[in-house]
Amino acid sequence: MVNLRHLSVSGRGIFVIERPYPNDHISLDNLQTLSSVDPWSCKDILARTPNLKKLDIHGAIIQCLERLMFLDISFLNHLQKLTLCSKLEGFKFINLRRIKFSPNLKQLTLKEAFIEWDEISILGKVLSNLEVLKLSSINWWESDWETNEVFP
Repeated sequence: MVNLRHLSVSGRGIFVIERPYPNDHISLDNLQTLSSVDPWSCKDILARTPNLKKLDIHGAIIQCLERLMFLDISFLNHLQKLTLCSKLEGFKFINLRRIKFSPNLKQLTLKEAFIEWDEISILGKVLSNLEVLKLSSINWWESDWETNEVFP
């Protein structure tokens, strides 16, 4: 599977690494697309896939962010498209400040989450290359989004 470039799973499948082996140096350098990654396995899986261009993280993102300091994907220098789907984890808001985004990200999709408008405005400051922002099945605390010059 060294030449594998795209790995996409639909339905209820989620990629999880339960017991990573420290001496296991398996890497998928050619992999460009990876979907349905469990947020708890991100660090281990993404360390093995450094050239991803498209990534879908799907699962208990909010719970993961509450227990970890940050979800760090900033080292994925080729990443252009990111989807975060938190599956509406109760009445909890996603804290985008706890995600270290890739600097080259051009498209971000947020799905099934509670988000405050202030969190969305942060994206304009930290993602200077962002061209597309998709919001799907998002629940808002406030009804109006007041933008500023940073995020038109």
